[in-house]
Amino acid sequence: MTTPTTVTSILKSGIAQNLYTHSPSQLKASKYLTSLANILNARHEASQLLKLPPPPPQGAFLRPRRVSPSFFPSSSPPGPRRLRGAFIHGPVGSGKTLLMDAFHATLRTTKKRRVHFHEFLQSVHKEIHALRTSAYAEGSPSPRPHDPI
Repeated sequence: MTTPTTVTSILKSGIAQNLYTHSPSQLKASKYLTSLANILNARHEASQLLKLPPPPPQGAFLRPRRVSPSFFPSSSPPGPRRLRGAFIHGPVGSGKTLLMDAFHATLRTTKKRRVHFHEFLQSVHKEIHALRTSAYAEGSPSPRPHDPI
């Protein structure tokens, strides 16, 4: 048996093995996450193709040249310029974490980090607290609410 490679195939495989219960809303979300992962993976692969090889060693006959973007069929990776994310919501036990774990597993890039929503919010609050504390310590009467995180 082959390893599932899309969010939808991971979900369907789990349903076939009686690990998960079939849910039309979960299936719909998995299809959107699969298409989003496909776009992100295509962009990642395109960015890997656009990386130039390292320059030749000193004294080599060939010198590196810049490659014109028009050399490539498309100078930007495939997919829309601005991706729309997804906000997955539902009751406890409805499979939100399952879908996100499957989505994370299907992304081919190594520059990714899986964080549960409550962990993300805790880290944001800690950073805001640190910014406010340092602003007060520096003598600022009140830190601006839009300080960067």
